[in-house]
Amino acid sequence: MSIGQIRWPAIQYSLIQMGGGLDLITPTLSLKPGVLREALNFECSVTGGYTSVSGYERFDGQPSPSSGTYVALDVNMVPAIVINIGDSVSGATSGATGTIIATSSSMLVIANPSGTFIVGEDINRSGSPIAEVVAFSTVDTPKSNAVYLAAAADILRASIAKPSGSGPIRGVFYYNGSVYALRNNVGGTAAVLHKSSAAGWTAVTFYSELSFSSGLVKPAEGATLYGNTSTATGVVKRVVTRTGAWGSTAAGTVVIQITSGSFQNGESVKLGSGAGAVQFTAASASSAITLLPGGRLETVEASIIGNTTLPRIYGADGVNPAWEFDGTSLVPIHTGMTTDTPKHIAAHKDHLWLSYGASLQYSGLADPYAWTLVLGAGEINAGEEITNLLPQPGSDSSAALAVITKNGTKFFYGTPGGSSAQLVTYNSGVGGRHYTAQNLMNAHVLDDRGVISIATSLNFGNFDTATLTFAMQPWIVANRTLATASCVNREKSQHRVFFSNGTALYTTVVNGQFMGALPQFFPDAVNCAWNGEDDDGNEITFVGSTDGWVYQFDKGTSFDGANISAYITLNYDPAKSPRILKSYRRAVVEVFGTSYAELQASYNLGYSKSEYGAASWNDYSATMMSGGWDGGVRWDSGATWDAQNIAPLELEMAGTAENVAFSFATNSNFSGPITITSAIVHYINRRGLR
Repeated sequence: MSIGQIRWPAIQYSLIQMGGGLDLITPTLSLKPGVLREALNFECSVTGGYTSVSGYERFDGQPSPSSGTYVALDVNMVPAIVINIGDSVSGATSGATGTIIATSSSMLVIANPSGTFIVGEDINRSGSPIAEVVAFSTVDTPKSNAVYLAAAADILRASIAKPSGSGPIRGVFYYNGSVYALRNNVGGTAAVLHKSSAAGWTAVTFYSELSFSSGLVKPAEGATLYGNTSTATGVVKRVVTRTGAWGSTAAGTVVIQITSGSFQNGESVKLGSGAGAVQFTAASASSAITLLPGGRLETVEASIIGNTTLPRIYGADGVNPAWEFDGTSLVPIHTGMTTDTPKHIAAHKDHLWLSYGASLQYSGLADPYAWTLVLGAGEINAGEEITNLLPQPGSDSSAALAVITKNGTKFFYGTPGGSSAQLVTYNSGVGGRHYTAQNLMNAHVLDDRGVISIATSLNFGNFDTATLTFAMQPWIVANRTLATASCVNREKSQHRVFFSNGTALYTTVVNGQFMGALPQFFPDAVNCAWNGEDDDGNEITFVGSTDGWVYQFDKGTSFDGANISAYITLNYDPAKSPRILKSYRRAVVEVFGTSYAELQASYNLGYSKSEYGAASWNDYSATMMSGGWDGGVRWDSGATWDAQNIAPLELEMAGTAENVAFSFATNSNFSGPITITSAIVHYINRRGLR
């Protein structure tokens, strides 16, 4: 080195790989720098890193808000005309219609057009022209495109309604192409089952129920029955045999669609219009099937009866008898219990299973209506109130039913009623809250200690450290008594638990490996949830809110129109040198996405001590997709590349301290989800702390 030449310190690089979820209790230096200290509305990605959550949308069967579209038109405005956002317009020649969502001196943006506007025609409002179409316009920025799509979604959203009634959604499920929701009626005197349709929610007719005895000939479904005394007529929807045998002693109920009159207790019921043979004796007057209000519906879809064309839905809600539903007929299942109000339900080994407090009961084989010993039904004492029933995968011989209580987990093995049948204690002290157990490779449930994998708890016992969410224990303690529902998301490998205060906990487990858990907050608290596949095999999730809405989750870019406010703050990174001061220069953050996104980034130095101050938030935006907008990715005012879905965000830094913690946030109703996977920190080592 020549005299006077200066040797500058070399730039050092520290890689932060993000993952591990939220940790509220582990000391800073014992944690990896990619673990989070604060988080809301992010989730742990299956491939590593953290992803801002997707939105949710209200649902009633009409077009979803996120299906909204728009068209931009270059126009000549009619002079002295005032145009308002929200005006309904139509094409004078084409007849196309739509709603204005943006305007300028020479452009109209029209949402959800019905039909196609044409060049040269007038645009009319209330029959009077306001502009002439000159050409179809091109939206100049990705942000404008995202904003217009969100505005189009708002218009569709306004036409979607709650199921009529009062109070929360009591239960929700998808069956044979439609969504169903249970809610109390307006007066709170009964529960009504609603079905989604292209016109919105419609109430399901429950038909009537007629008890019978002395059953001689079992009538076929679809047959017309005739009351010998009452002359009432009705069409058979379901025949439920509960005791005895047809030919003499059969007894049970018939679900019947009354077409005239009302059947009377004690009369003979014949086939056809009165000339047919006697089928049975009415053991009651016919009465309309109704459901009592309240309760919390739990459902299972199963093919218990082997000769049915489709699986059927079976439900229990804690205030009514269990029931079966095939999309047309709701069939009450009377078990003979004095208080016949089962709370939990499962289908396992061709039996229907119900819980009554600590009593676990199963139906006859392949007969969900049979609940007597002679017909193969049975009862088992679980020792404590049952909170979840969860069938476990396996072969015909090894499949088991998890019977979970608040303070313990047992498994039913073998064939019900068989010599090998037994209820075996799996783990005392590890149980679960009501409605929180789900299968995600292994069974997962919210215990008082947090979310547990039942397989893991067997190895590590009933200790706090056996829970997956041990590092979030303060959050768990604050929310565990408020659990209302749970579901899974298989595409994201998540177990999700919802709470009555609007919070939720998303736990990601991939191939048995815990990736992390993160808290959520939704403006609309979830009371019930359902997850599965639609008829095309797409994963879908529907929830019912405490204020009576049905929402589809993982859809759209907003919380039903409201901004998604999401943020994460990482643990402090000392770059493996916790006592060495470092001058920070830059951080390069890898961000992944598939749509237009906005992100804020900041950092704090030296444990956020007051002498360092707090760095300001910097705003960034990008369009990340495979193709689409040319010149797609632009972070802040930096360089521009062709469209891509991975982009480095370069955050300029200044200051000297022993460590740094980064924060990222987003707050928008039009920005798409983003995944933050890693950060490379550029710094220069200075001196040791004294």
